[in-house]
Amino acid sequence: MRVKPFSIGKSVLYHLIPGAAITAMFLIVVNLANSALIPKALLFNLSAFVMIPVMFFIMKKNSVTGKVMDAVAYQKKLMIWKMVLFGVIAFLWAALIMTAAKQLGASIQDHVFGWMKDPFVLTDYLTNPERYPRYMILITWIVGLLTSSILFPIIEEFYFRGFLLKGLEKYGFAAVIISSFLFSLYHLFSPWLLLTRFISILPMTYFVWKFKDIRIGILTHVLLNLIGDSLFAIPIVFGGFQ
Repeated sequence: MRVKPFSIGKSVLYHLIPGAAITAMFLIVVNLANSALIPKALLFNLSAFVMIPVMFFIMKKNSVTGKVMDAVAYQKKLMIWKMVLFGVIAFLWAALIMTAAKQLGASIQDHVFGWMKDPFVLTDYLTNPERYPRYMILITWIVGLLTSSILFPIIEEFYFRGFLLKGLEKYGFAAVIISSFLFSLYHLFSPWLLLTRFISILPMTYFVWKFKDIRIGILTHVLLNLIGDSLFAIPIVFGGFQ
C-alpha cells in the first residue's frame, strides 16, 4: 500500500462522502423516475453505482502512484481454511446480531426516522409484491443480486477496510472501533441501523485488521448481503412464476 498520509478529519469525510453521494443520487433518480411501477430497491441499486467513481477518485487521489489498487492494503493471504473460518465466524456473529436486533431497528425507524420511510423503505417490493409487475420484481431481484450482494460489498471492502482502515492503524485497536462506527455512519440512507450495524461488523473489522487479509472482509460482507438481501427473497420473487 502506497498512500499519502491523511488526518482523522479527512478520514471521517472519506467515510461519509460516498454515502452522501448515494443518498443524493437516489433522491434525484426517485424524483426523475416518478413511477409507482418501479420498486425503489431497483432505483437505489442503480443509484448506488455513483459510489464507485467517488471511491476510486478518493483512492487514486491519495495513492502515491496514482493507481487505485495501490491504495488497497491488507493483501496478505492467509491459508484458505483460516480465511474462510474467520469469515464465517464474522458472518455468523453479524447474522445473529442483526436478527436479534431486528425489532429494535424497526422501532427506531418508526419512532425516530419515520419521516424517512418514503422513499427509503427499500423492501416494499417484497412486503407488498402485489403492487408491482412480476417482471419488475424479478429484474429488481437480479440487479440486487449482482450489485448489492456481490459487486458493491467487494468495492466497499477495498475502500473501507483496505484503504480507510489502514489509514487509522496508528490508533491501534481503536482503529477497529472507529472504522466500524464510521462505516455504519456511511449508511446515511438507513440511520436506524447504525447501532446494529456497528456491533455486527466489529469482528469482521477486527479480523481484517489483525490478520491483514482483506478477503475475510469480502467473504463476510458478500455472505451477509447475499443471504440477508437476496436468498431469503427467492420464495417471494419466484412464487408468482409457479
